[in-house]
Amino acid sequence: MHDLPFTYLTIKDVIASVGFSTSRIYELIRQGEFPSGDLIGNQSRRWKSKDIAAWLIAQSEKSAQREADMAAPLKRKADQAAQRSALARRQRATLAAGGAL
Repeated sequence: MHDLPFTYLTIKDVIASVGFSTSRIYELIRQGEFPSGDLIGNQSRRWKSKDIAAWLIAQSEKSAQREADMAAPLKRKADQAAQRSALARRQRATLAAGGAL
């Protein structure tokens, strides 16, 4: 048996893979944000498994970037708070030792 580079997926297969409804998939296709698939015959549309896999990977990467973008301001705030806390500790230690600020 030959190893094929992809298999064709039906809309039911695509729905199961991505977790979207049929209408959401076709909406994304109209917006140019989802693979359009191939027409097989007059009315039958199928999607290459490799195209759906590539789309899922791209979505995962976008999600990771969004999470990193959202976390950056929180990390900055935490770093600033840690710096203020360290400064306050140094100031208290200086005062406790009888020194001037």
